[in-house]
Amino acid sequence: MVTETQETQELPEHVEDLSPWTIIPATEWNDFELKRRLRKSALPQRLRQPLSTWVAPEPAGQPIAKAALRYMAEFPKVTNLLFIGDSGRGKTHLAASMAYEICLLGHEVRFAVMTEWFRAIKATYSPDYDGQWNEADFVEDLAEGNLVILDDLTSPRPERPASDWEMRVLRDLLNALERNDARRIVTTNLASRDLTRWLREASVESRLYDNCRVVDTFNALPDWRRQAVAR
Repeated sequence: MVTETQETQELPEHVEDLSPWTIIPATEWNDFELKRRLRKSALPQRLRQPLSTWVAPEPAGQPIAKAALRYMAEFPKVTNLLFIGDSGRGKTHLAASMAYEICLLGHEVRFAVMTEWFRAIKATYSPDYDGQWNEADFVEDLAEGNLVILDDLTSPRPERPASDWEMRVLRDLLNALERNDARRIVTTNLASRDLTRWLREASVESRLYDNCRVVDTFNALPDWRRQAVAR
């Protein structure tokens, strides 16, 4: 496990010159494929923004921004990422912008708010459920991305440990991602110690941290939502 609080390495020369949000105009076919990929991604429209829209103040945001640029330049030969920090620090915005850029470059991406994803699966157990998907379909679809964003990893009641059911489904998802050689970016408002308490099972925690770079410096950034209200 690599922690972002460790000394930041110098970017490779080709990354310093990278402008990942400068996209070559697509052909008509590529444009059709891009629309298909974006539709399948489940990225919310408001989060389909280039990485250039994620602006972090100096100096706290610079290591995070450089890590994001390096990640995109080297994708898919990259580690998984775990973004830890309080609400409003830009974790989801950054993860979604990275996914959007990577989708523009031709890769399949998937996005899920985990509390909503768990609820959607539970709804399939109801006798009144009239959808076509079951639990396995939800897991399989999310694991199909080359890059998968697991946003807000917690449960509707984060003060309590995850249930046995949540642990089983999360374990199945992490196993499916590993089988498909998918990369993932996980965001959570839980501090590392609280995340360990919520996960409960050492085997699931081990899978989550496998081949993973932890970026835990988001709390050095301001709460952008509060700043927006203040303005």
